[in-house]
Amino acid sequence: MSYIPSKKLLTTKLKKIGIIDIGSNAIRFSAAHYKKQDFYEILHRTRVPLRLGDSVFRTGLIPNSKIQLSTYFFEQFQEIAELYKIQRIEAIATSAVRDSKNQNRFVHEIHKKTGIEIKPITGFQEASLIHLAISTHIKRKTPYIIFDLGGGSLECIIVDEKHRIINSKSFNFGTVRMLEVLNLQGRRLAKTYMDYHLESLNHFIRDHLTSKKFDIYGTGGNLRRMGKLRRSVLKKRSIQEISLEETSLIKKELSRYNNLDRAARYKLKIDRSEVIIPSLMIFEYILKKLKSPRVYLPDLALTDGLIINAIDEHEII
Repeated sequence: MSYIPSKKLLTTKLKKIGIIDIGSNAIRFSAAHYKKQDFYEILHRTRVPLRLGDSVFRTGLIPNSKIQLSTYFFEQFQEIAELYKIQRIEAIATSAVRDSKNQNRFVHEIHKKTGIEIKPITGFQEASLIHLAISTHIKRKTPYIIFDLGGGSLECIIVDEKHRIINSKSFNFGTVRMLEVLNLQGRRLAKTYMDYHLESLNHFIRDHLTSKKFDIYGTGGNLRRMGKLRRSVLKKRSIQEISLEETSLIKKELSRYNNLDRAARYKLKIDRSEVIIPSLMIFEYILKKLKSPRVYLPDLALTDGLIINAIDEHEII
């Protein structure tokens, strides 16, 4: 159960909503039920590892095969929604669809077959929704940075002690993009590629973060998995945080195995196993540069921001 500090739950007629998040690595469907006393419950989650970014970041296009597959899964999501008596479905698309040359065709084909309207959102909207999810649950009065690491982009949101956004920026640098470089050019050039992009991130933070004391929060599937690996690899109890040293140790351990062996040994889905090393490399860099002892890993994501946005009428999208 998750908390929404809102009085509108008591009067709204919208009680059940479906959220579709079309990411670069996977498409996710969540069904949520708004409860009394300002809580919502996730009734169902489905994740389909279509990896639209795989082709978009190489060719600029979503191939016909993936448009057809996406349509098929949207139809499956509709059936699940009917089962749970969902009243409304909202669908958004992030980096891969946002950057694709045939975005309009992708959106039109799915709408024609299912009636579901997809909203490609900007990096700013994505950051605002992630901030909405995190700020709703944080009680500490310390400035903080939110990093949302996806397949196609890295969202950086700098927030003051009153939970107001100071600035945010979407960087076209994610795990699927980095995996392409790793596969094509090897780890040395991938590190050079990472250093180039993350140095601009470092400059952005230095220019906009005035406080020397701040927390770091990480969201997204890759970060949640890093927390779980902290438990399975290092035998730590909590999955809600990870340190620089722990990130390095996990990266070293997982790098000993090929993709299939890593997936089997640590119970990872194949697509997650492929991108977990780039994820660990990116956050090892970030924690080193920011000299931060840890990153907190709340069990929150873009989907939670969309759920809160829908009920509380923030009109971010």
